[in-house]
Amino acid sequence: MTFLQSTPFANINRIFFVCLLMQFLFNQTVNSQVYKSVDENGKISYSDKKTESDETINLKKTPISASDNAQQLKKQQKLLDIMQQERHEKSVLKQQRQQEKARQQQRCATVRKRLKKIKDASLLYEKTDDPNNPRILSNIEREAEEKKNERYLNDKC
Repeated sequence: MTFLQSTPFANINRIFFVCLLMQFLFNQTVNSQVYKSVDENGKISYSDKKTESDETINLKKTPISASDNAQQLKKQQKLLDIMQQERHEKSVLKQQRQQEKARQQQRCATVRKRLKKIKDASLLYEKTDDPNNPRILSNIEREAEEKKNERYLNDKC
C-alpha cells in the first residue's frame, strides 16, 4: 500500500474507490420480508416476523436516483448554512451581552467611587462658568445626590 501512496495516481485510486463504494451503497436494492396476517375479526396487520398462517410479501426498495440525492444534499447544505448562521448570531449576541455587562460593571464602580466621595467630603462643589468660584451644594442637595447614587446602585448593580 505504501507504493500507491507514493505514486501520483494514489489520490485518483482513492477517489475511484470511494466513488465505487458510494455507488454500491446508494444504488443497492434492499429486499425486505414482510408478512401479512388476518385475525379472526378480519383486521389486517403487517409484521417482519412470520407466524404460521402469514402470507409473505416481498418488497423491493427502489434505488435512490442521482437527482434525489442531489436534492437531499442541497437541503442538507441549506440546513447547515442556516445552523451556522444561527450559531454566528448567538455568538454575536453573547459577545454584545458580555460587553454590556462589562460597561455596566464599570458604571457601577464609578458610581460607588462618586458615592464614597460624596459621603467622605465635608462640602460638595458644583462647577460653574467661573472656575474660581464653584457653587457649594446645600445639605438637601447633597442628600438628594447621595440618594440618587444609592438608588442607581440598588437598581442597576
